[in-house]
Amino acid sequence: MRSSHLRWLLPLAVLLVLMSLVLVIHRAESYRDLAYEKQNEIALDVLEDMRQRDMDIAKSQAAVETASNLMIHMRADDNRSQIVTILDNMVADGYVDFCAVFDEDGKGYDNDGRDLVLSSQPYAELLTDNFSSGGIGLIADEESLSRRQVYVAGGVRFVNKNRGYIIASIPVKGFSDQLFGSKYIVDLAVVIDMNGRLISEEGGMNTYADIRDGTILDRLPSGLTKDTVKLAFSQKINILTEIPDYGYAVIVPHTTVLGGALILITDSQMKAMTSRGLNRENMLILLTLVASVLFVILVFAANILGDYIIKKNREKRNQELDKDPVTGLLTGGAFSGEITRFITETNNPSGMLFIIRVVSMAEDYEGGGASKLDEKKKEFGRLLLGSFRSTDIIGYLGGADYAVFLKDIREDKNIRKQTDELQMFLHDIQDGGEGYEVYGNAGIALCPDKGLSADALTNAAKDALLRAVGLGKSKLSF
Repeated sequence: MRSSHLRWLLPLAVLLVLMSLVLVIHRAESYRDLAYEKQNEIALDVLEDMRQRDMDIAKSQAAVETASNLMIHMRADDNRSQIVTILDNMVADGYVDFCAVFDEDGKGYDNDGRDLVLSSQPYAELLTDNFSSGGIGLIADEESLSRRQVYVAGGVRFVNKNRGYIIASIPVKGFSDQLFGSKYIVDLAVVIDMNGRLISEEGGMNTYADIRDGTILDRLPSGLTKDTVKLAFSQKINILTEIPDYGYAVIVPHTTVLGGALILITDSQMKAMTSRGLNRENMLILLTLVASVLFVILVFAANILGDYIIKKNREKRNQELDKDPVTGLLTGGAFSGEITRFITETNNPSGMLFIIRVVSMAEDYEGGGASKLDEKKKEFGRLLLGSFRSTDIIGYLGGADYAVFLKDIREDKNIRKQTDELQMFLHDIQDGGEGYEVYGNAGIALCPDKGLSADALTNAAKDALLRAVGLGKSKLSF
């Protein structure tokens, strides 16, 4: 591949690599955006579900609190009938489906008036441990969870400051089958209290398929701590987070009690839920890469075709013009004749003529023999032909002097551009052989500023060349 091809091909190749990196980064960011949108969507649906739960719990808690306040003026034994009526009305109004009251000795009765002993109830320890000093909250045990129920419980202060307990069970709905049965794919969807006890559950897949106890906070993925879950519940904040080496978590707290919903989603599940949006991104990336590759191929083909056309044009012109047998360039006379033809056949001609002198820095280049010198001349002739336009006039003036005439160079910006490129060309002139070093100088003459004939322009360029040689290596002068 010619060096002129590499000048544009390498930047395009680098651009293609950079574009590929950008597209890979864009795909990763797109997936993060899609995953975050899906987390938000799940959180909003869960939030609506939790809002309904909180409304049901709030109504039940209000009913229990009202009943508790009424009992301040009653005795657990003397006012049993009135208290049973209060409990029965709570059930009849649909706030709860079971109620019971106990005194501080553990004796009590339910909304149907049946006698109960607290110590024989499955919720006895939870009730006494959490509400001996009063307050209202939610508790649950394995038996109630199996019936999809939780308890709203609290402490009661009867007349004469005698303490007791009130407890009521309320049905707890699981997440709808439509929500996590078909709309979303998750690893775990549960409602738990602050200690990780299940209040209700939809169930789990894979890792959490057997979840039935209160150890959920001890079985979290390594990137999610129980403190994070508890903080979300206690501060009543929604958390949407990515868990390294696992996937994602959505935490939505209850507003009425300390607890809330915990949704865990593996990375593979998230990819499955976002596959449609990600497929669109993949298609866009693929089309962009294909278009970029096709662009590079087309540019490469156009460059090759252009070189082929230039080569054919030069071959055709070579049949009509005198060529130097060594360099393959126009002889001095043919070079002058081409400039004269251009000036005479062009209306308001303009151009830029420069003569390049290639100077040896070691004796073995000067005395290395005709074959070695001819090889260097031929090599430099090929370099000139590959570096300029097919419409430019390139010739060999003899000795170490070469000449190039650039047609239609008139404006200052074009002159500056060509001068800069010529300066770079002079710096690039070097040979990798052993025992010698080559450098070049150049003299420049502008048409029509320095004349409207080949001889006048050539003489002006030679004078400028002498000045450039006096300036030092790889210098040019006007």
